[in-house]
Amino acid sequence: MTDSAREGKPLSTEGQALLTRLSALVSEPGRRIFAVMDGARFENLAALLHHADVSFRPLYRHTGDNFSVVQGGPWMVDFSGAAVAGDPADFAAEGDDIGDDTDEALQARANAFAASMRAALDAGDPTGGGMLAGDQTVQIDDIIARLRLIVELADGKSAAVFWIGDETLTSETLYRHLRGINRIFVPQQRAAAIPEKTGEDYPELAAAGEEEPVRAQDTDAYEMVIFRHADPNVMMQILPTLDGGQAARLFGPADLMFFAPDAIFGGGVKRARRPEDVLAPNGSLRFSGETVGAVTSARQLAERRRIAAYLRKVLPEAQNHQSDDVLHADVQRALSSARGYGVTRHDALCRWSYLHVMSNGAINDDPKIRQFMTSEKSHHTPDHRVRQILQAVIHGVKAQA
Repeated sequence: MTDSAREGKPLSTEGQALLTRLSALVSEPGRRIFAVMDGARFENLAALLHHADVSFRPLYRHTGDNFSVVQGGPWMVDFSGAAVAGDPADFAAEGDDIGDDTDEALQARANAFAASMRAALDAGDPTGGGMLAGDQTVQIDDIIARLRLIVELADGKSAAVFWIGDETLTSETLYRHLRGINRIFVPQQRAAAIPEKTGEDYPELAAAGEEEPVRAQDTDAYEMVIFRHADPNVMMQILPTLDGGQAARLFGPADLMFFAPDAIFGGGVKRARRPEDVLAPNGSLRFSGETVGAVTSARQLAERRRIAAYLRKVLPEAQNHQSDDVLHADVQRALSSARGYGVTRHDALCRWSYLHVMSNGAINDDPKIRQFMTSEKSHHTPDHRVRQILQAVIHGVKAQA
């Protein structure tokens, strides 16, 4: 096992179904398969991948002191190759400038790839260490074994999206494409709706691309944001909203994607296919206002469902008889009032929704609550003030008992 937390735990139903589908694809002639994994879901994804003995590389470049940004970003996994010998912890110590695209760096990288490929070919590997599209029949068992380790590692974490193509899909081709969609453009007024980072996160934007990010004031209508394409939940929100050209640009050289989003976003194993006979537009991937609006609606619906499920667990029996429709409507009203006070954290929204339902909505009209939530004298955030209100209610109940 590559993740000690999963020792002895069987794959979930979704994980087993995903592994079955991917293993069948690997067995098809001429198939290449890769994964993009979300480093933010793990303490040290590089070490886990190295332990799994699978080829991997970060999709953010390491420059200066931003290793934590690289570590928490997306990582590409190539199942056709084994891990490079060495300690993954050395990555931080060496200060390797991944993504440095000067002529000298590109030539050095090309020479290194060529030497590695020649050594693999001389050793009898027809794919040149995964850099060439060759007959992978002899490697199928190894690839499926690596697939199992990665599916186990990502199971239940919403941490992996699998990219599949034909024999022309090489590791370097997909790497370049994925680097190109780390950053996308969305209408400025809708930028905050894209999970999870916006133009304010300058270090991540810098690490994600080949050049300095374009700031919002440098564009007429669009803002550059981070696109978290390693997160199945994000992909589940985005893919159904794209037109043919946008989808073609997103897929690039790949034909298929597989991923398993959380139950709140549909659950199960999802497959997405690149549209046929559609040319991808040139330039950066851009999402329209309609796309961002659809993403916002999906996120809000998922949030209402998540909070409603929480309330079902914590509400007293007297308040727990509401139908789902009524409870969801109550949650929507609670969220609207909470956001009006500047409440943003999920835990604070849950607490406010609880108070709203328990008071039959009276908390929204209580002048003392309104004064407390809007007071300029308090140094606490709106999220913390909600916690204080709930604590005061609990203490009051105990005093009456």
